[in-house]
Amino acid sequence: MKKNPNWPICKPGKPGNGYSSLHKKNFNVLLKESYFNPSKKYVSVKIPCPKKDFEIQKVYEVSSDIFLEIGINVSNLRILLIHISEPTAASTLGLDINFFLDGKILFDEIYDLETCQPIKFDIKNHESLLVITLNDDKDLCSSKILDNKIDKLSELLIIKPEEAGGGVIVTGP
Repeated sequence: MKKNPNWPICKPGKPGNGYSSLHKKNFNVLLKESYFNPSKKYVSVKIPCPKKDFEIQKVYEVSSDIFLEIGINVSNLRILLIHISEPTAASTLGLDINFFLDGKILFDEIYDLETCQPIKFDIKNHESLLVITLNDDKDLCSSKILDNKIDKLSELLIIKPEEAGGGVIVTGP
């Protein structure tokens, strides 16, 4: 897939005084500055990261059916998995925040996690969006990392792997 020039890019920055400790960790979505706009059909994200080399690889919608199978009720909650990576395989979660992935993801750039095909993503004003950020150097569609999607998503939500973060965002401007 050709990289979209409008996707969020890494910009220099440090967390300001108005952020809680939750938002001072890499890969957790900045709730005050991330939102979705249903009428303009985009998701705006600001995600702290330690290096300028981080890029979004793909964005996936996670089916709520997967969550129901692991006992999590997600009514009025949509789930996006933002797959990011950088050139090295070294762990980066505990490093200082020096950059933010900052920008917009258009609804028509979102893929289905199970089929790895583009989808017609849409979200309503009254819904919320759980954004899971996963730092992994593997292609999620061609690797075995998500072969057992239910177990992997359980791990993302319950065990919290070293290279993941996220947050719930709501509609914005």
